Amino acid sequence: MSRGDHLIVGRGLYTHHGIDLGDGTVVHYSGLADGLRAGPVERVTCDGFCRGEVPRVRRHPKAKWSADVAAQRAQERVGESSYHLVWRNCESFCQWAHTGQEWSLQVLAVAGVGTLAAAGLAVAGVRGRFSRELAGAAAGCIGAVVAAPQVVSRVWSVASTARLVGQRLDRRLLCASL
Repeated sequence: MSRGDHLIVGRGLYTHHGIDLGDGTVVHYSGLADGLRAGPVERVTCDGFCRGEVPRVRRHPKAKWSADVAAQRAQERVGESSYHLVWRNCESFCQWAHTGQEWSLQVLAVAGVGTLAAAGLAVAGVRGRFSRELAGAAAGCIGAVVAAPQVVSRVWSVASTARLVGQRLDRRLLCASL
């Protein structure tokens, strides 16, 4: 592991994400880690973050910034207390540090639109590992993921429109349209 790596560890039914600072510490959104009260972005030891689990690293081949800049961006948010289970969580925090976009594969999968969003993102021009990860996250979600027909239709429509007008499909566009 090295500075700026997006680390992922298992936490039972979900995965927890953080940014390695390269000095034995990790910055992460503590979220609901200690109960129902939302916690801040904090810097903890790597051991404290991993809790005995072996971390894996998510690569960001199309990252907007270098790994060092991603680590700096994460560190600048230490102390922030704007956690939201859906829109501002540990995974979206790490995505933001590397790409500038906040989204979570886990949330999309749990929301029941993971597989559909992967198909929609492929239509919108997002291909390769990201869409495979998204589809995998959806398929791995507890049991079968089922979405209401109107959500299926809307996700497809938003993705198609984004491609036609050359926009990036992000959560703001998708959510504003649902």
